[in-house]
Amino acid sequence: MASASDITPLLANSEALEAGEYERPQDVDHITAIQHHPTPSLRTTVVLTHLSAVLAILGFIFDITVISIDAAAPNGFYMYWNLRERVQGMFGISILTVIASSLNLARLRHSRQPLWTWVNLIIDAVIVIYTINLAPEAIALNFDQSPDSWLPDEKAASVARAVVVLLGIGLISGLIGGLVHLILFPLRCYASFKSGSWRNPQAWRIPSGEFKIEFSVKFLRQEGARESRAPEL
Repeated sequence: MASASDITPLLANSEALEAGEYERPQDVDHITAIQHHPTPSLRTTVVLTHLSAVLAILGFIFDITVISIDAAAPNGFYMYWNLRERVQGMFGISILTVIASSLNLARLRHSRQPLWTWVNLIIDAVIVIYTINLAPEAIALNFDQSPDSWLPDEKAASVARAVVVLLGIGLISGLIGGLVHLILFPLRCYASFKSGSWRNPQAWRIPSGEFKIEFSVKFLRQEGARESRAPEL
């Protein structure tokens, strides 16, 4: 009589299971939730990005207002050329900051991650360099203006005083926004170094697909040509 061990079928998958096969679904969900939990550096980045967007919008509004007033000045201009060039430069920086901050906030809301680190670092460097080179001197030139030089034209003097105040708000907002990006630059470097993303850079993927062009050629019969080619009797 055969023993029980002789008639017992061998187990097909008797090897040791891989690590993690005994994990429960709720454990996986718990780990995923922990991974998606925002880190302190991410919270700081989000707050500073919102602050940068607000300051850039303020700078954009006040700069474009002063540029419009200066262009419509009945007596020529309200700003000297050296101040005007710096204001136009700060206006361009405010546009760049608004676009970059909006894209970062949109991606943070969608995937809880900002734009690619190298893109943000380039934008931060451009904003910081131009702001430091333009804003401090522009603020000094702005408050060095003398609106009373428009007297006895009281209306022009009042507009000149308003230009000084509005431009001061716009330039100071731009300067603070540049300092915000000066803080964001090392913060992004630290977050990238800590996460180790610089070791495994993201690969660029070219979307695959098929591009097809179809030609349809249609020949129309010409009745007149047929009649002209009829054989002669």
